[in-house]
Amino acid sequence: MDDAKLIDGLIKDLNNLKYGDEVKLDSLIERAEMIVRRIFGESCDYITYLKNVNFYPLVYPIDEYYYYASWNNGIKRLMNLFLTMKEEEEIFFSEISNKDIEKKNNEIQSRRPVMFKNENFVIRKKLQVFISSTYSDLCEERQAAVEAILKSGNIPSGMELFKSGNISQLKTIKEWIDESDVYLLILGGRYGSIETKSKLSYTHLEYNYAVKKKIPYFSLVITEDALNKKVKKIGTNVIEMENRDKYYNFRKQVLKNISSFYGDGKDIQIAILDTLHDFEKRYQFQGWVQGKFLADYNRIKKENLEFKKQIMHC
Repeated sequence: MDDAKLIDGLIKDLNNLKYGDEVKLDSLIERAEMIVRRIFGESCDYITYLKNVNFYPLVYPIDEYYYYASWNNGIKRLMNLFLTMKEEEEIFFSEISNKDIEKKNNEIQSRRPVMFKNENFVIRKKLQVFISSTYSDLCEERQAAVEAILKSGNIPSGMELFKSGNISQLKTIKEWIDESDVYLLILGGRYGSIETKSKLSYTHLEYNYAVKKKIPYFSLVITEDALNKKVKKIGTNVIEMENRDKYYNFRKQVLKNISSFYGDGKDIQIAILDTLHDFEKRYQFQGWVQGKFLADYNRIKKENLEFKKQIMHC
């Protein structure tokens, strides 16, 4: 079986993998490692990336929703990895005949280059978008955001299900924001759970941290009309009652910076698609393609071109 079909088999099996089937997942990853070693060699970066994909929540306590979200996030990262492997395999051998491949098979196995880009190919980076908001009052809005981010070909992430009072919570949130390419705030009518030391909400702290770290960010703020409709439909639990001053001060702070209003889920999705498209033009994102892929770009490109010339002149 040729290399492309082996990778296609991984993609097909991952698509058919059922939620929570850890036995089949472990088997799939083990098979993927074997295929990677066969195609790309023992020391390639794909081995490390396979081992670093996480499918489970990092901090406890958790509930079933967060377990589900972590599982799906891991599946998306693994699928991105398989697709990247396929792209590299197709690009590298697109101009090499089967006869040439057979001649250089042993050399290829030990020296197969890693992914690169040239004038004819641009790697599509997957951006990780951190979604920050309160949770119980914005479930529909968050779902609309997740769908828009996925539709744009990127990866949503968020930490809204952590329990307040967890000492490691804020540290973990900051780590997730650091690893994200874009920060998105969805501000409804609630201020959110209060962090005991700062007396600010976790959502407020997340926002301040993203701005301070100069992570590309944007905010979507509910309109007064939309909030009034939510109150009539759901009740007063969607507006801030205990920390109203803090909420309004936070809202003012957000509106002074990069922000826009939304009235419903459609507004959220349009804003996300437009903003991410604009951000990709304005910023040089690291994206999901990380580590040595970018740090060693010049070295890898040079080695790939030299190796390709050797094969083409066999």
